[in-house]
Amino acid sequence: MNTIDLEKEIKKKLRDQKDKEYGDYKENMGLIAFLWSVILKDKLKSDVKPYEAANMMVMLKMLRTTRTYKADTYLDASIYLDMAKDLHKED
Repeated sequence: MNTIDLEKEIKKKLRDQKDKEYGDYKENMGLIAFLWSVILKDKLKSDVKPYEAANMMVMLKMLRTTRTYKADTYLDASIYLDMAKDLHKED
C-alpha cells in the first residue's frame, strides 16, 4: 500500500468514526450552515451553503495550526476539505 492509499484509508476510518460519533457530515454541515445563516442574517446577502460551512471549518483548523503543533489538526483540516469538495460538487 502506498502513502496516498494509506492516507485515504486513515481519513476514511476517521470520517466513519466521526460520523458514528457526531452523525452524518452532510446533515451536520447543512445544520451548521443554517445556524450560521440565522446568526449572520443581517450581515449576509444569501444563506451560507453546507460546503461553505465545511470550508470555514478548514479555516478554523488552519488557525489552530498557528498555535501549537498537533498532527491531527492537519488531518482534520484535510478531512473537512474533502467534505467541502464533496458538498460543493453536489451544490
